[in-house]
Amino acid sequence: MKKRKRKEESRVFFTLMGFGLNVIYAVFNGAVAITGRSAWYGSLSAYYLLLSMMRFLAMSYARRASGKKEPDGSLDRRELNVYRNCGIMLAVMSIALGGAVLMLVLGEGGKSYPGLMIYAAATYTFIKLTMSIINVVKAWKEKSLLLLTLRNISYSDALVSVLSLQTALLAAFGQEAGTFITLMNGLTGVGICLMVLGLGIYMVRDARRRSRTGKERKK
Repeated sequence: MKKRKRKEESRVFFTLMGFGLNVIYAVFNGAVAITGRSAWYGSLSAYYLLLSMMRFLAMSYARRASGKKEPDGSLDRRELNVYRNCGIMLAVMSIALGGAVLMLVLGEGGKSYPGLMIYAAATYTFIKLTMSIINVVKAWKEKSLLLLTLRNISYSDALVSVLSLQTALLAAFGQEAGTFITLMNGLTGVGICLMVLGLGIYMVRDARRRSRTGKERKK
């Protein structure tokens, strides 16, 4: 019991860290969007703001009823609501992300890193994506709906980091590529938008299925 409690506390701690970083990114990109009149950074700000809201929603629930079961053994309805609501927000978030991708295709946006920082950013992004995939697989094995919600949020965060890194790499090493850069950013961006949208839709439908299953068991 104590071991499980420590595990839940560590999850909340890391979620709190992610929440803080997302808020910082949202404020930073929003400030740059206003001062530089950049729709690209405005779209990223909206994306990280929604990501912050999802993490806050999951984090606030985790403190109160993580892993709690109803008397009949079914999942806590509040946990299902958190799972479903985060799925809805992921679907909405894909729209904000689509705006950022549109800016890339139109030639606005992207960012470059000075000096050797691009290699550090590439390493960080690779580790971030790898860990998010591993954690999603672990969450499925543990069959924890709350943990799966948190991992799906982290996975969506990592996907956008990949897009951001790609734009930086192409800006740094593909100056003469021309239309190839636009094509690659567009294809990768659309692919990531569809993945985030698909993940959100799946979470909503899965929550409905679990809810129906729980009602049938009660009958």
